[in-house]
Order: sequence, then C-alpha cells, then structure tokens
Amino acid sequence: MVDCWDYPAGAGHAASRAPRDITRVRGRYRGSVYRPDAGLVTVVIPCYNQARFLGEAIESALSQTYTNFEVVVVDDGSDDHTSEVAVRYGRVRLVRQENKGLSAARNRGFAEGRGEYVVFLDADDRLLPDALEVGVGKLETHPNCAFVSGHCTLIAVDGSALQTPHQFHVRKAHYRTLLRGNYIWNPASVIYRRTVLDSIGGFDTSVSPTADYDLYLRIARDYPVYCHERVVVEARRHGANMSSDYERMLKYSLIVLESQWRYARGNECDEEAYRQGINHYRKYYGGLARRQRLVSKVLGTVRATLPRDATVVVVSELGEGLFELDSRQGWLFPQI
Repeated sequence: MVDCWDYPAGAGHAASRAPRDITRVRGRYRGSVYRPDAGLVTVVIPCYNQARFLGEAIESALSQTYTNFEVVVVDDGSDDHTSEVAVRYGRVRLVRQENKGLSAARNRGFAEGRGEYVVFLDADDRLLPDALEVGVGKLETHPNCAFVSGHCTLIAVDGSALQTPHQFHVRKAHYRTLLRGNYIWNPASVIYRRTVLDSIGGFDTSVSPTADYDLYLRIARDYPVYCHERVVVEARRHGANMSSDYERMLKYSLIVLESQWRYARGNECDEEAYRQGINHYRKYYGGLARRQRLVSKVLGTVRATLPRDATVVVVSELGEGLFELDSRQGWLFPQI
C-alpha cells in the first residue's frame, strides 16, 4: 500500500525538475542577515475601495528591514480616495486602471514592477517588518524553489489581534497537500521568483476569488516550493473580505480544484488527495454558507420586527456556533 503522505512531492509531475533560471545560487543573502546587494523585491498592493486601510498596508511595506524593494499600488477603478492615499508616499508608484478585478490588478502591478522577487499584499493587510528579509532569505537558501510561503496572524478592523487558529507546517508533497486544501492562508505570506510568474502567466482572471489558490497549485505541480513557520503578515478580517462570500468561494474553489483532475488522474495518491479536497470544500464553505443564510434570515427578522436597541442571541441546535445580533450588526463566534 502506498503511503500518500510520504510519497515524494510532485511525483508524476515536473516538480523535481527545476528550470535552470531558478537553480542558480546568488550567494549574497543567508539566514536572517541582511545584505544590501540582494535582489530587488516588488511589493504589489492592489486596491479597490479600501482607502481606509491602504495607508497601513503601504507603511508596513515601507517599514521593512530589507531595504531593496519597490512598492506598486494599483488603483483598480476605486471611487473612494485610494489614489489620494497612495500619492502621499513618495516611494510608492501608483498605477490607475478601470475596475478589472483583483487578479487583473495583481497582474498589472506585477507587469509594472522590476523586482527579481514579488510579493502580493492586499490593501487591508499588513506585512510584519521582517517579512521581506525572511522571504528573500528563504528563497536564497532554497534556490531550487519557485516560491516560499510563511504564516499569518489575524487582526480585526481596528488592527487589534484576533485569536489565530493553528496553521499547518507543510514539509513535503506540497502539490498533493494543496489538492487536499489551501494551506496558504494569506497571499502576502508568499514570495515568488519573477521568472516563475513570467513562465506560467500570473493570476487567472477567470477564477479571481480563488486565483491565489489556482496559482499555488499550478506552480507546486511543476516546481519545488518551500513552507516555513515564520509569521510574516497580519491578515485583517472584516465584512468586506472577498472570502466572506462563502457561496462564491465554494463555487470557485471547486472550479480551481476540478481543473487539476487531469493532472491528478492516474496517480493513486493524487487522486485520493483530489477527492479529499472536493469533500473538504463542500463541507467547509457549504457549512459556512448555510450559517450565512441563517444570519441573513435572522437579521431580516430582527430589522423588520424588533426595536433598534434589541439584542438577539441565536444558538444552533447542533451547537455549530453562536450568533449574537442586534438590529444592525451580526457576529459569528468564534471569529473565523
């Protein structure tokens, strides 16, 4: 019987055959010691109507211990003051375009950048001060890897810390593990080599809600990747997060995963991981979507029938969670 957890990562794919432009060792950056001649990093910050958070994202990028970087902000057709925020920072390059969606904005920022390495930071998140230093160091100590990923911590709208669940540290079989589910919680925890993004064509705009997951799968299928345990980004949770639309996330997670079947088919372990992934997303996002519909129904009743200062507590019969709602707001506990 094949042990699918110990089966070599990328077996049956091209993961063990790193292209020559990845395997070169630059030898100028090791561990956590900053070397000023290490490669340029492009930090791409796409923004659509997130001006209230954008300044914090930019400042987190400008405050890095690793100093050889550039910041490209893409205003994706915002109708708030996104561009006005961006131009306050002299080191930031602002690019404006009509609204084309998150993936297109990321691709535009990547195209505008010049860095050897690339990080995609959402406008409502914040890099920790040593994020680029850690990322470049890990890439240069793993010269065969297309990207390296780390961990994140969760923050609230006001920037205060939220309880962050345990995150898996994946040591091998990255493609197979990604088939089971997306272990990379935040796009900014990943730093890429530009040569790899050039070779695969960047983000797929047809699956924008889960385009980061699609990108991880396409890369890990054909290239070695590496995961470390350092926390490098603060991920903000708020009602406007794209991932809060659970019906949509379920739809596009399944579309992305189903696109991998032709690569998983014929490999016993990959096929099993694929089936586990399908079941995982149906259960996870399906359950969240059911809760979301319940919240909407209860909120509708509260708004229609109760005073504005009323407080309602709803506990599901299955013990799946606690909803506390007043006449205008709703929360899910524990926060997820």
